[in-house]
Amino acid sequence: MQKPRKIPQRQCLGCREMKNKKELIRVVRSPEGEISLDFKGKKPGRGAYVCPAAACLAKARKSRALERAFETAVPAEVYVQLEEQMRDAAMNDTLGMIGMALRAGRLEVGDEASGDACRYKRCRLLLLAAGAGEGAQRRAAYFSEEGQCLLAEVPCSKEELGAALGRKSCAMAAVTDLGLAQAIVRRMAQAAPEQYGGMAERLRVKAERAAQRRGKNAKVRQQRGGGKRPPVKYRKK
Repeated sequence: MQKPRKIPQRQCLGCREMKNKKELIRVVRSPEGEISLDFKGKKPGRGAYVCPAAACLAKARKSRALERAFETAVPAEVYVQLEEQMRDAAMNDTLGMIGMALRAGRLEVGDEASGDACRYKRCRLLLLAAGAGEGAQRRAAYFSEEGQCLLAEVPCSKEELGAALGRKSCAMAAVTDLGLAQAIVRRMAQAAPEQYGGMAERLRVKAERAAQRRGKNAKVRQQRGGGKRPPVKYRKK
């Protein structure tokens, strides 16, 4: 019998929790002494690990954990570069998830389609590109209020959002799947917890309530015999 494959784990220098290696970002000190983020885990040199969250990097900086791990001083500008690299990675991951939602048929693109999704209460998260015009901002706020859904400004321009969706530009899009909406906001909250942390918590509560309702409905259907109507018996004449 084949033994289950062991998943390697590493400790985050910020929160000090043991997690799967693939869930963490490797900070590497090259043989030349340069410190950078290693997203693929293949750069040569001595490595340490942090969660893909700005808060964990800030904790590691405050506790001087990187200095102890690398046994050398880490200049302040290196931390600034690491923060920029982490923000860029978060934006790329976010755009990738938005593109995934489009391919899965769970994204409405453009003002008109997003407005319809909000109007018919299908929108779970309304996305607005950073730097969108005042008119787009007013429409997004109205759509969000009408559809009773969350409104989030994504950290990218209209051109960057459009490129992820195969368009020249895009100022607004509506995510119609709760799970994808939660994943998108959770990734943005890792890079900017002050801006997106509260929104991520609200979506987490919504997802838990939806899961409870699904479980309750499944239990009711099971008690009713799988939800199927009993076969009709006809009397012979």
